[in-house]
Amino acid sequence: MNEHRQLKLVFLPDGEDPDSLVQGRGAEAFSEFLRNATPGIEFLFSKLGEGLDLQTLDGRARFMGLANPYVEKIPDGILKDLVKARVREIGGMAAPLAGNARASSQRQGAGQSAASGKVSLLVQRLLTILLKSPMLWHQLDDELRRQVIAHSKELGLLGELTNFLLDRPQATIDDVLIGWPDEEGQKILIEMAKKPLDLGEEAWFQTLAEGFSNLLRQKQKTQRQRLLAELAAQGEDDKIKAALSESSTRAQTEQKIRPQTRPKS
Repeated sequence: MNEHRQLKLVFLPDGEDPDSLVQGRGAEAFSEFLRNATPGIEFLFSKLGEGLDLQTLDGRARFMGLANPYVEKIPDGILKDLVKARVREIGGMAAPLAGNARASSQRQGAGQSAASGKVSLLVQRLLTILLKSPMLWHQLDDELRRQVIAHSKELGLLGELTNFLLDRPQATIDDVLIGWPDEEGQKILIEMAKKPLDLGEEAWFQTLAEGFSNLLRQKQKTQRQRLLAELAAQGEDDKIKAALSESSTRAQTEQKIRPQTRPKS
């Protein structure tokens, strides 16, 4: 289904099919049913909204969580742009349609690809695992999580995601994507969530724990190198020796810490 093909639904009276309706009521009666056909997308939205209170934040968030997977299956184009806008409208979120909607979508897509392209492969993998299984964040070792949060500002979108999950132990992928406060970041997270992983679910936890540990070591190494470069530029030989000694002690401590291979109970 796209802007060149439409899907509409016709609901006939119980016990009737097109042939029996034409025979019993005539062709004009059947044509009237066709003219009053329900657009397929609006029918889908009405079914998804059944039982939800769309006047409440919870109801609207739930509706968007149900609708978004269907929207993502629509081929890129004007129709998809309009359906996205309709979902956001029902969900109570602003969705400006002025100007060339398709051109706007392409600009956003280009920005999204560029932004995700700046993210390292390790960070992309950690983002994807956390999005597919947010609960794994809360199963990591407390000290590891504390260090990640302490460096969250340096971790970009990954740091923002860990902060988002910090007080949401029951969060699902829908909770994350719907509740994300920044639209540009939300688009990148949706892209990350759709990425397939080349490892089974049983390996996700260990990959997450080891990945965060490696990421922290990389950040700490970069910070030490930057500090040493600054001290060298200032001619602070004593401070350089002290920094090297501290780095050596920290490295020995890190080697004694065994990587976490199982979720904490």
